[in-house]
Amino acid sequence: MTYRTIAAFLFAAAALLLVAVDAASAQDAESGASGRLPPYYKEVVSESQKKSIYQIQSQYDDKLEALEKRFDELTAELKKVRGELDDIRFEERDAIEKVLTPKQLAQVKRMQAEAQSRLAQELLKAAEEAAKRAEALAQPE
Repeated sequence: MTYRTIAAFLFAAAALLLVAVDAASAQDAESGASGRLPPYYKEVVSESQKKSIYQIQSQYDDKLEALEKRFDELTAELKKVRGELDDIRFEERDAIEKVLTPKQLAQVKRMQAEAQSRLAQELLKAAEEAAKRAEALAQPE
């Protein structure tokens, strides 16, 4: 068998599989035979209620899919814009730092480090206090 023969065979098999899956999905949607029940519904609904729920879900599938796709596209766009913002902020900070003398830049860096250290100490203190409160709450009275 040649490469083209194998490729043609695989393509035909994939196309048949897609057609079969599509037909099964359409048949299920028409009959309301498959779907997803919300949590805890399985134990309490009848077969006719299941079919009704599946039909309702099929009515909303296209809307939900379109919104999920749009959400994914917007999320990707947001990540791209956030990256651009970060890049521009970095460039801006770099340009501003170039205005300072080396001595001034060292002072700014020292003050930034001190501020970060104070913040870390405050966070550690808050965590320790929260742990003490949690321990006190966990002990029986």
